[in-house]
Amino acid sequence: GKGGADDDTGGDTSSGDGERDTIDSLELHRDGSLLSFTVLLSPPDDFEAGGTVFDALRDVDATSSAECGGGDPSGSVLKPGGVIRPPRAGYGTLHSGKLLHGGERVTRGQRIVLVGFVDVDERNCRPGCLGEATKEWGRNDVREYFNRRRTSLLERQKAVGGGNQPRWRIKNWRYLPKESSRSSLGKDTLLPPAVLRGIEARASPERIRKLRLRTEDRLLR
Repeated sequence: GKGGADDDTGGDTSSGDGERDTIDSLELHRDGSLLSFTVLLSPPDDFEAGGTVFDALRDVDATSSAECGGGDPSGSVLKPGGVIRPPRAGYGTLHSGKLLHGGERVTRGQRIVLVGFVDVDERNCRPGCLGEATKEWGRNDVREYFNRRRTSLLERQKAVGGGNQPRWRIKNWRYLPKESSRSSLGKDTLLPPAVLRGIEARASPERIRKLRLRTEDRLLR
């Protein structure tokens, strides 16, 4: 495995085995390792906010008795928004690196953590589980890319007085040889509305998240 110390105080970020990185937050991501851990080195009184946030825990009620033990949210390591925040120095969070996770922003003080990544030999993994998960995450990446393109297209249309429905032009002619183009579609041919509705339904943010969580669940079983 590999590890390093992270200083969540803001500033530039460097990387390298055993080096110290200075950041104030970390966007949602997946690690290259199958297992990852974060150990809190700073006393909780030294900083405010911070912690490891998991997208899969975003909708969990952090005030419920099942999650907090006796219904006391102040004593729970699970905070609103899917944030895991250890109660004292020396406590850590161990999780699959393939779960979508990130670092919540530290709003005051200095939070120092030790981060480690643990690789697992393929013979100890269920055959095909990582490959299947990677395939599904790749499909979701395409859906999210579609959403970004859709937003950009709508902004351009509105700037010139266009409507609220994006007008997708089919441009497969661009990939055919110029001297012998065989496309029967003109350069202004639009994607049929029925096809577009199906694509947009599959690319809705909530559907993407549901599929991502289902893939993570299958991976971890």
